[in-house]
Amino acid sequence: MVSAALLFGELKYEMYGDDFSGLNKIESLRKKIFVSEDSNFTENYYEFSKRHISNSIEIVYDDNSTSEKITIENPIGHPSRREEAIPLLKEKFIRNVQNVLSSEKSISLWEQVINLQKDDELTKFFNILQDDE
Repeated sequence: MVSAALLFGELKYEMYGDDFSGLNKIESLRKKIFVSEDSNFTENYYEFSKRHISNSIEIVYDDNSTSEKITIENPIGHPSRREEAIPLLKEKFIRNVQNVLSSEKSISLWEQVINLQKDDELTKFFNILQDDE
């Protein structure tokens, strides 16, 4: 995952397949990556009140110079960052749904799904998908 993100700036499900065109580049970089555990990160992950999914990255170049060490306490999907995540989720949802539905229908579907309430019946969700409401 790290090597794919570094090489291509994102992760897509296609990158996990044996037929992905960049697989050799990913594998080559992966062999150079060293991963170590930060026990504080692990502790914060298991502490239910936090559930942090922290990660850090620092790049050591061939000449032994290093990048700035970057730490992310909570990735975009963490509950503490939900508001930040919604526009990104919307863009991703619409982009992917447009593979099977029109742009207009994809946007409409997003608006209906995002406005579902936690206690709505599951049938309401299925009716949205079936266009029965």
